[in-house]
Amino acid sequence: EEEAPEVAVAAKILDEGLSAAMNALGSVGRVTGCLSVRMVVDGSSGEVTSLDSLADSLVPDPDDFQGVIGETEEGEAIYEDARADVLLALQQGLADLEFPAAPSGEDTVITVPFVFE
Repeated sequence: EEEAPEVAVAAKILDEGLSAAMNALGSVGRVTGCLSVRMVVDGSSGEVTSLDSLADSLVPDPDDFQGVIGETEEGEAIYEDARADVLLALQQGLADLEFPAAPSGEDTVITVPFVFE
């Protein structure tokens, strides 16, 4: 059975967004655990209207913890937060994606699982 053209286009857009997010993860601390993300795509505009965590067991990898990574202007320590950095990288990679409008005009829900080992 042949895939509908709009599905192939949407898959390519999602793949590009995931690739950008994965590239951004190379510059942040490591985490372990699972994260399942739900994206809701507006059927009329193709814009991502929400991005939510369905399940999140991410924890910083203790073997990669960097500790203090800087100081504020007041001299207070700034600690690495690998978990927050990973969530932000994924948010930035996925939230601004624009898909083609759905032929039916109905919203689409996409669930993406991530496993960090």
